[in-house]
Amino acid sequence: MGFTRSQATRIHQQKLNFNLTDLANHGINPSPRSSAWIREVWLTENHGHLSGESMFSAIQKYKNNNEATRIELEVYDGGNFAIVLVTDLMMRCHQELKSSSEVVFVDTTSHMDQLNTAVTPLLCAGPVGAVPLGIIFSSSQDEISYKRGFQLLKKVLGESGFFGKGSPDCFITDNSDPERKALKEVWPESELYLCIFHILQQVWRWLCDANHGVKKEERQQLIQVMKQLVYAKSSVDFENYWLQ
Repeated sequence: MGFTRSQATRIHQQKLNFNLTDLANHGINPSPRSSAWIREVWLTENHGHLSGESMFSAIQKYKNNNEATRIELEVYDGGNFAIVLVTDLMMRCHQELKSSSEVVFVDTTSHMDQLNTAVTPLLCAGPVGAVPLGIIFSSSQDEISYKRGFQLLKKVLGESGFFGKGSPDCFITDNSDPERKALKEVWPESELYLCIFHILQQVWRWLCDANHGVKKEERQQLIQVMKQLVYAKSSVDFENYWLQ
């Protein structure tokens, strides 16, 4: 992960073995202001500024220096963006894992940086656990941003996507309507299912809402019943739990 500016400064000073002459020499031991400026210059050259052409140029530079990694970028509506990253490993997962054509998990994490960038990874089950199939970075979590990101991913994957099927059997998602609508529009052949965690989360919120009149002492009992339903191993078990 690297060091923060203050951590790097402290470690550099420790390496000087507390030589007072060297510590006082800003040519050897830069001042905090100089360290901040050096870091800013490095960030600009390697990662660009937080917005605008500099950031997109840095992404293009990374793409040119990493030919095995597939990156597509689209800027629209005055600065909004969608970026797709598919590494060589991710592409091999599409080509060699049949599970990539069966169940694909999609979940967005937002506010990842100062720009509030949303990060949406696509994952499938593999021999070692969850394996990545692609990552989408977007400036927003609205339907347009999701749609553009998914379209870019579909373009990058080409005919190799999802074990050569072009789309998986189903997507497991959270309860984001914009995300689900965009998935259905880009991959209409795939079914959409809610993640069990989010189903239980929504039910618990509903039970805890005073407007629904559920007594506090009954909430735990009802959520346990819901857990039995969603984890039922067969339709027969489901019916039995429901009738109880």
